[in-house]
Amino acid sequence: MTKGSNHINSARTMLETGDFQGALSLCQKLNQSDPNDVAAWQLAAHVLQRAGKPDKAVTLLQQSLRSAGQHLSLLVSLCEAFVVNKQKSPALALAKELLQSLALRPIENPEIYGRLAYFLTSLELHHESLPIYQRILVLQPGVAVHYYNLASCQRFLGLLDEAEEALNEALAIDPLDTEAQLLRSGLRKQLASNNHIAELKGLADTPSLPNSSKINLAFALAKELEDVEDYTQSFQILQAGAELKRSSINYRIETDLDIMEKITEVFHGDLFDGQIPGSETKEPIFVIGMPRTGTTLVERILACHSDVYAAGELHNFSSELMRLAKIPGANAADSRLRFIENTAHVDFAALGRNYVESTRPETGNTARFIDKLPFNYLYAGLIHLAFPNAKIISLTRNPVDTCFAVFKQLFRSGYPFSYCLDELADYYIAYRKLMTHWFEVMPGVIHEISYENLVTNFEVEVRAMVAYCQLPWQDDCLEFHLNSAASSTASAAQVREKLYSTSIAYGRRYETQLQGLKSRLEAGGVTIP
Repeated sequence: MTKGSNHINSARTMLETGDFQGALSLCQKLNQSDPNDVAAWQLAAHVLQRAGKPDKAVTLLQQSLRSAGQHLSLLVSLCEAFVVNKQKSPALALAKELLQSLALRPIENPEIYGRLAYFLTSLELHHESLPIYQRILVLQPGVAVHYYNLASCQRFLGLLDEAEEALNEALAIDPLDTEAQLLRSGLRKQLASNNHIAELKGLADTPSLPNSSKINLAFALAKELEDVEDYTQSFQILQAGAELKRSSINYRIETDLDIMEKITEVFHGDLFDGQIPGSETKEPIFVIGMPRTGTTLVERILACHSDVYAAGELHNFSSELMRLAKIPGANAADSRLRFIENTAHVDFAALGRNYVESTRPETGNTARFIDKLPFNYLYAGLIHLAFPNAKIISLTRNPVDTCFAVFKQLFRSGYPFSYCLDELADYYIAYRKLMTHWFEVMPGVIHEISYENLVTNFEVEVRAMVAYCQLPWQDDCLEFHLNSAASSTASAAQVREKLYSTSIAYGRRYETQLQGLKSRLEAGGVTIP
C-alpha cells in the first residue's frame, strides 16, 4: 500500500468519526504533494460537504480540475457538488456537456456511469438517465442492483412492462432484494391468476431477515393480498409492517401538532389585510394537500396545458424561507416555534423573487409552473404573502380514505406519522384545522377540489380549475393519461391509467379495522361523509 493510500484511509477514518478538520488537513497535504491524486481531491470535497460547506466543495473541485486535469470522475463530482450547493444551472450545463462527451466517446467505467445516472435522477432527468442505466448493464451484466435502478427509471417514465421485466431479472439474481420485491408489487394490480403472494410469503419466513427487509415484504404482500381482495389478511400484515416501521422512527407527533397550532397563532387575519407587498408574478401554481389525495392527478391535468410546466415536488419555498428567517446558532427543538414567529416578518417580495429564481433553469420556459409539494399547506399563508397573484389549489378526499391511503404507503423518507392510525388521525385533525384557518384569513384565495368530485364530475371540475388559474381552455387537459412526462411520486404507476373511481370510499372495504380511526377523527371534529 502506498503512502498516499495510507493517508486516504486515515482521512476516511477521521471522516467517519466526525473529525472533519483532521480529514481535510490530510487531504490537503495529498493535494499539495500530488496534485494528480483524483481520489484525494474527491475525498476532500466530500469532507467539506459533510461539514456543511458545499460552496467550498465546489471551489475545491474547480481547483482540482485546474491541477489534475479534466478527469471525468472529477467532473461528475463537480456536478454533484453543484446540486448540493443548490447551483442547478451550472450543474445542468455541465451534465449536458458530459452527456455529449460520453455520446461521442463512450467509456468502459460503470462506476462513473452509475454516479452520473444517479445525479441525473436526483434532478428528475429520467429521460437522460435511462440510456445510461442501459449502458451500465451492457458493461456489467448480471448485477441485481443495476436492473433495479433501470426499473426505477422505467417506472418514472411510465414504461411499466419494461420495469417489471427488469425487476424479474434483478430478483432472479437476488430474490431477497426486498426493495425490488416491493417495487414490482406496486407496478400493476395483481391478479388471482398472476401474483407473487406465495413467493413473498416464503421470503417472509427467511431466518434472520433484517427489519428493513421484513417491512418491505410486509408492505408488498399487503398490497398484493388487497389486489386479490383478501382484505382481512392484507390488513393484518400491513399493520404488522407499519408497527415495525414506526418502531424504527424517532418521532413525537406533538412536535408537528405544536407547529401547526403555532402557525395558526402567528398568521392571523391582520397580516392579510390591505396591500400585500409580495412579488407581482403569477408564474407559480401551488398544489397542496395531504399525500394520496390526488395532487399528482391535478398536476398531470394542468401540465397538459401548453402554458404550464410541472416542476415536481419542490422544497425550494421552505429552503428560501429558512435562508431569510433562520435563527443564528439555534438548533434546539423549541427554535422551530421561534422560527415560525420570524417568518411573519421576512421580506415577502424577496422571498418570492428568491423562490422563483431558485427554480431556474427548469422553469421560465412556460408562462406558469406547478410546485406540487403536498406539505406546502404549512406555508399557504406565506405563499400568498410572497405571491399575492399566485394560485393555490388544495386537494381534499374522504378523511378515512386519505388516512388509510397514507397508512398503506411505505415512504422512502418523511411522513413519520403515517405508520400509526392514531397518530394519523391526530395529524389529519390538526391539518384540517390549519386549512380551515387559511380559508378564514384568506377568503377566496385557495381553490379547493374534492378528489371524489374530480373523479365523478371530471370535465366540470377541470374546467373550473383551469379558469381559476386564469388559463385559456385547452382540450388536452382532459387527456392527462396521455401525458408522457416522467413522474417520480408514489402515484407514478397510477397516473398512466385513465380515470377510475375504484379508490372512492375505499376504506369501506376495511370498515371494521378502521372503526377506531373513524371514531378518533370524528371525536376531533372531522366530518366523515
